[in-house]
Amino acid sequence: TPNDTEFHLQYHHQMIKTTQAWEVTKGSENIIIAVTDNEFQLDHEDLKMAWWKNPNEIPNNNIDDDSNGYIDDVYGWDFMGEDNDVDSTEEPTHGTHVSGIIAATANNNQGGVGIAPNIKVMPLKWYGPEGTWTSALIAETYHYAVNNGAKIITTSYGIDQLVDDAVYRDSLKYIKDNNVILFNSAGNDRKKNPPRQVIEEIILVCSVKSKIKRTEDRKSGFSNYGTGIDICAPGDPIYSTVQRPGSTIQTRYAKLEGTSMSAPAAAAVAGLIWSAHPNFTDEEVIQKLYDSADNIDAKNKRYKGLLGAGRINAYK
Repeated sequence: TPNDTEFHLQYHHQMIKTTQAWEVTKGSENIIIAVTDNEFQLDHEDLKMAWWKNPNEIPNNNIDDDSNGYIDDVYGWDFMGEDNDVDSTEEPTHGTHVSGIIAATANNNQGGVGIAPNIKVMPLKWYGPEGTWTSALIAETYHYAVNNGAKIITTSYGIDQLVDDAVYRDSLKYIKDNNVILFNSAGNDRKKNPPRQVIEEIILVCSVKSKIKRTEDRKSGFSNYGTGIDICAPGDPIYSTVQRPGSTIQTRYAKLEGTSMSAPAAAAVAGLIWSAHPNFTDEEVIQKLYDSADNIDAKNKRYKGLLGAGRINAYK
């Protein structure tokens, strides 16, 4: 058990047996999980050690040192603002929370802990007040993640409107062709068989309750479900890092709920699997994730066959 002061508030670790999984691995820094989101607090005390750093870029010299088309992209890129500033205090905290679910630092006597605290998070900002979220912007973001070493990508955004978008679908093919795994939130619309479930290249993650033992593993009321859902994960709620400008350290953590939280939880477990089995293919990682999930049909009799492989289990 880590010494982090708020670990006891992270009930999802108990559900998926994270501490037992850590006896095998806490993740490898060679496994990079790209998070596509709206903001990332780079100087958050519990995330400073979590960020991927571009090894081929010299900070603040206004030169594209690695010739990848992005100047000074030391810590990811802001595709909406077209610069290297992935932080944003104008947007509600979301990306910071997602990142903490994956890789908040363990054993630093503060806050909580990520599911895979030793892996690296690539912060990719693709949403904000500077412009419009488009399929072209999404495709550019995904190409950057793949081309710069991400093994896993997790997206907690609605994509139902993009199902028939050729640019978006081509970007998914690029991800798959490069053996990268893409997770996406199932959605919070209470829908059966949401449009996004037809996309085979994506692992869709639904949310289950994760507060107390009495209700754990019941499908979250808000979560979409259906025959095309791939797996479930705790997401209702999860206690993790948040960005609150000017706040004290004690208030830089909060409980949020949504399939936005369950998707990175599943991605983090995939990161642990790949860390423990570095020679696995992407398909082998995915199959191991599914095979090790816990069956939750007994608590979800109305949704039998509509919650994918079950609920993630990091230890198994």
